[in-house]
Order: sequence, then C-alpha cells, then structure tokens
Amino acid sequence: MQALVGPPRRPGAQRAVRHDGFVPRSPILEVPIAEDPIRLGQFLKLAGLAEHGGHAKALLEAEEVLVNGRVETRRGAQLRAGDVVAVGDRRARPVLLV
Repeated sequence: MQALVGPPRRPGAQRAVRHDGFVPRSPILEVPIAEDPIRLGQFLKLAGLAEHGGHAKALLEAEEVLVNGRVETRRGAQLRAGDVVAVGDRRARPVLLV
C-alpha cells in the first residue's frame, strides 16, 4: 500500500491524496429507518450528521449536504432507502427495517 502524502488529517484540513490520485473516502454508515420515505432534515439528525434541527437547517442553507452526489437544500426532501447523504467526509444511507 502506498503512503499518504502530507501530515495527518486535522479538522478543517484537506484530505490526504496518494501519489496515484486516489482520495480515501469514509465508509457509508447504514442507518435503520422504520418508514420509507424519510425527510432529509430528520435523517440528518437520526444519522448524527447534524446535532439538532437548527444545525441541519444551517448545513442545508450553506449547501454542505449532498444527496446521491448532488447538493440538496430542502429540509423536507424525501429520502428513500439506499440514498446516500454526505456532509463533509461523513456519509450515511437509510436502510428500511423489515
């Protein structure tokens, strides 16, 4: 395995990149949900991507939330099981309980 370039990652620092251009990504956290769909604002809190509703609103207004790779700004956007939500380096996916 190739060594990462640069110092260890600090909060707010850029992500380390290997010489071949590969950027490591965090694993996707699977978050169980009881009903499908779920609103994005609720999911951000449930997944721990936002501390509370006001934090979720701020993240969305700052365009820091991606859903399936696209910026999303609506708290009420409907997520379905399997959608991938990203905030910074953290990613989560709703998984329907059976």
